[in-house]
Amino acid sequence: MDELYNYFNYMINNNIPKINEESYILIPCNMRFCEDDNKLKKVKEYIQKFKNNLNTFILFSWSTDGKYSNNIREKNFLSDDYYKKVFDLMYETKSGLHTMISYEGIDNAIENYKWFKEEYLKYDNFNNNRFPIPYFLEVRNHGWTKESIFKFIQFLDFMVNDRFAFLDYDLEKFTKHLFFPEKILLE
Repeated sequence: MDELYNYFNYMINNNIPKINEESYILIPCNMRFCEDDNKLKKVKEYIQKFKNNLNTFILFSWSTDGKYSNNIREKNFLSDDYYKKVFDLMYETKSGLHTMISYEGIDNAIENYKWFKEEYLKYDNFNNNRFPIPYFLEVRNHGWTKESIFKFIQFLDFMVNDRFAFLDYDLEKFTKHLFFPEKILLE
């Protein structure tokens, strides 16, 4: 982070390019630094340093499989305390996440979706735009079978129906929700 800060500091102080308004840096990561209180503290210090000195906001895109599939890439148990720290930081920084949907975790995709929604609602994100809509990425590799693809379709069907119901079955809101999520949350 020191190198990144020094680079932006140099760019801004030398008007390359001229930045007269706030800027953003989006960092996709697994957020594992939240497991270590000292690392988390250091990251928060940098977030403030960028904001206060460079008018630049650090945002994160949390790459995760979800609480019910964390053994796929993470290979170990992640505690509820870890998840709380991640969601707290995401709320503080107005960050988001991208959930990985893989053939290894497709059996838990609906449970993970419900869990993410529950966590988001704890922070009232759907109402005040503190978090963007969860973004789901389908992992394309050779492990997908007809059975796992069918489960993926079931997951998509569940998610679409749940979001449509959440928006009171209003087709216009639902369309904006899918294609222009920032507009529906700001209305």
